[in-house]
Amino acid sequence: MNGLARADSYLTVPPRYGADLGGLWWSSNRDAVERRDGTTLAGADELRAVLDGVFAAPPAPPFMFVLNLLHLMKTGPSGFETLHAAFVGTRGAVSRARNVGLLVAELCNGLPTDGEPVTAADLSTALRTFRLYGEQPRPGPAAEPPLTRTEFESHVSRRLRSFTGSDLAHWLTHGCRPSTAGGPLAKEVEPLPVRVAKLLALARRRERLAGSAALAPSLDAALALPPRGRPPEALPVGGYCDVTTRGEPERLLPGQFALDPDEFVRRFAAHELLYFKREEPHEALRPERVIVLDQGVRTWGRVRHALTSAAVSLAGRGAKGCARVSLYLTSSAARIDLAEADLERVADQLEASDLTPNPNAALVLALHEPGPEAAPRDVILLTHVRSARDPATYADGTCGDGDRVFAVAVDESGAVELGEWAGGAFTSLRSFRVDLEAAEAAKPEEARPHPGPRPSPANPGEWTGDVEPVPFPFRPGLVCEPLQMGFDTGGECLAIVGWNGMVHALALDGTLPEVLPRAHRGGVTLRHVDAVVGVNGGVVLCGRMVQGGEPTVTAAAGRTVTPSSHEVAPASGASEPDVAEQFAAAHYDWSARQVTLHLLGRATAGATWTAQPDLHCVAVRTPEGAGNAVDLATGGLFPDSPRLTEALVSRARLAWARRQQPQSPCDVSTQVSQPEPGSEAGAAPFLLRVNPYVYHLQQAHTTWQAMCPLDDGKPLFDDPAFHRAQLAGSVLALGYTSAGKRRLLLLRGPDGTVLGNVTYPVRSIFTLSPNGQRLARRGTDRSVTVSDTSDPARTVAAAAQAALHDALAVEIAYGPLDLTIIIGCYRHHFQLDGGELMYKVRWGPGEPAAGEPAESVWLLPEAGEPARFPPHLVRHNRQARWRAVVDRFGQVLLYNDGGRLTAAFLVRRERAAAWAPGGVFWGDARLIGGPATPDAARRIGLALLAAHGD
Repeated sequence: MNGLARADSYLTVPPRYGADLGGLWWSSNRDAVERRDGTTLAGADELRAVLDGVFAAPPAPPFMFVLNLLHLMKTGPSGFETLHAAFVGTRGAVSRARNVGLLVAELCNGLPTDGEPVTAADLSTALRTFRLYGEQPRPGPAAEPPLTRTEFESHVSRRLRSFTGSDLAHWLTHGCRPSTAGGPLAKEVEPLPVRVAKLLALARRRERLAGSAALAPSLDAALALPPRGRPPEALPVGGYCDVTTRGEPERLLPGQFALDPDEFVRRFAAHELLYFKREEPHEALRPERVIVLDQGVRTWGRVRHALTSAAVSLAGRGAKGCARVSLYLTSSAARIDLAEADLERVADQLEASDLTPNPNAALVLALHEPGPEAAPRDVILLTHVRSARDPATYADGTCGDGDRVFAVAVDESGAVELGEWAGGAFTSLRSFRVDLEAAEAAKPEEARPHPGPRPSPANPGEWTGDVEPVPFPFRPGLVCEPLQMGFDTGGECLAIVGWNGMVHALALDGTLPEVLPRAHRGGVTLRHVDAVVGVNGGVVLCGRMVQGGEPTVTAAAGRTVTPSSHEVAPASGASEPDVAEQFAAAHYDWSARQVTLHLLGRATAGATWTAQPDLHCVAVRTPEGAGNAVDLATGGLFPDSPRLTEALVSRARLAWARRQQPQSPCDVSTQVSQPEPGSEAGAAPFLLRVNPYVYHLQQAHTTWQAMCPLDDGKPLFDDPAFHRAQLAGSVLALGYTSAGKRRLLLLRGPDGTVLGNVTYPVRSIFTLSPNGQRLARRGTDRSVTVSDTSDPARTVAAAAQAALHDALAVEIAYGPLDLTIIIGCYRHHFQLDGGELMYKVRWGPGEPAAGEPAESVWLLPEAGEPARFPPHLVRHNRQARWRAVVDRFGQVLLYNDGGRLTAAFLVRRERAAAWAPGGVFWGDARLIGGPATPDAARRIGLALLAAHGD
């Protein structure tokens, strides 16, 4: 018998074994294996991929054993639920069909085989021949496998006892057994902000550092170093280093000119001509931050609280863009690398003091020790004001190219001064005051009296503070249409606000957008957001809310928001509110993951919001001159604060005095007109037309050069209509329509160099980061794209719409948990089995859940406001002691009879995910934003059992 005949015999379906599996046979077209009822077990292409995996681990089991295991995976009869759940859960995995074959070979390892060996090549040929010509005639009936179906399934059941659900999922995803060989090679690296947060937690428990921890919020916001400035774009340097198919005509390889003229034209049209490529410039090195802490005799007493707090704040704030953060102490001669050092030892060293009268020795050591890759350094000396202004402190210190030396000086009264030492002189940059008396009186957390048990989040990653009671822990994408956007000061994270005040955070590290909790206080949620302004390490959502009850007609009725000026204007016909709204500023702190809500007085129409990141303050001003400025760290208000303590309102007072200074980003007036004789630029930037194609950008302090943007040597504008313009740093973004096309143009000042020109869809919104380095814009599909302004066509981060379902049906049957979520014909079934969460998904109509009929009850009042949780009926089974609530974004919340939120579920077509308080996630990574929590099914199951027994 030749190889083709052996392969054809291998693919034969024996009558008896096929009848046991529901009457299996090859279809009439030989393109699938069908059952007696007309349903398909597997197509020929799927079988070809499965058999490719089976024959990759010889000896190959009989063909009927392969079909039997496929039947078990796809139907999941009793005893094989784990195998079925792994098969369903890995739907969509790359090369899953081949991985199924590898798992089949593993489960059939050691079983007897029948017939002569068959090769994979002969099998592939036989499948094609079988489909074209049908089965070959045989003298006798097809041979039955060496084991019956009952014997084979009993063997597989015993083998499956050594596999967990995660093991089977790993086999079907990767085609091999899980391995821990690479575990020791991977070392978890904590980000520096996380380590600094842990160091602050240690400081709060120590007597000598508790005062420093109390001052951390104030110094954290005030100590912002001047930016280094954006380096100019470098031209290509060096000679030719490579060959490419793109370039200028003068860079063509000489050999290309020897081509036939017709061939030359063809290659030019097909981009096949070869060009020399110039060597590109090297990327600029990231600076190193060096902190020198003076612990000598001049800093004894309460001054040390401010200096130690400043050291911790400078190590965490703004250090994300640094190559390395080092700490030097006058009490220790060794450099401390905060990214690797033991935090307990660092806390011990911060508590130390020494007898040095001057920190010169430690500063010289820090200046002379080379950094990594000769990167530029920012050296910051933390000392007493007398030492900061003493030239002897900086003697013998040599700075490298690009190094900067700063000093943070503190005296006994709490006055803090940030200055720079350059050219042999100390130049003051900023001054403020901190409350050293309060720091001196601070006690460790263990020594503070507490009226009762202190609530603490079970998961340190959860948001705390003034947050709404019902979270949305999943990360499926944007759950609502983006309406407003805003970057933090560094442009590292984007806040996206949508319908009803829903907030998202899009980091630029490739992670999916996070749905943030909205600000909430007194039973009222901040749902009216007028502006998003950036501050150091976070953003502030500025809007209006009512305390003490929702208004029947809100003050926001008919108002519109101008994203450029953050101004709220009333529409015609707006009625007066029955309950007065208040201005509200919700501060989102990224590193602390805390939301703080500040109320700034009665809200009126036409208010304008401004931010002062260097003072860590936000101000709102009405056309009548009313309003307030708030210190985001201390909560101090000016001028309407009842507490006029200098330590609380000093920065708010400065922010209120500087409220008319231009913001970044700020909007440019798009009313383009001819300049009038003797006109001067005001505080707000505006455009001036010199002739039909040349423009000026004028503002209070700087004037751009006359610019005429060009495209292929021709003027880019042809009688344009400007829709919106925004200026941030040295970058100007112009949304315009010209020749029937809507575009977004990016220019760099002061010469008006064109950085990019991208599509600007109708009804789209865009915003620049305060430093002008990032651009965020909304697309026609309601997605959000973030790019660098230097290359706006290249995407740095993106967030797509989640496309969730809000028309869900929920069924609850009797038992510890028997929950079914229905989307169209998809039925997602969650059940508890032995203290573990079990899950199945089935497509097709089904019967209602068994057990006691579900009773309709109204929504729990503590679940949230009616806009997110409309007063529709939810499902409640009195015997099962569960009630399920569906919000407008497709999230199913499960409460027990005691009104405690126990779990949340999210489904999208065939995908599903679950969450339990404490940060336990189970399910599809595309819904939860990352890998599931280890042993999540058991942990969620135990939590549900405990809640059911309450």
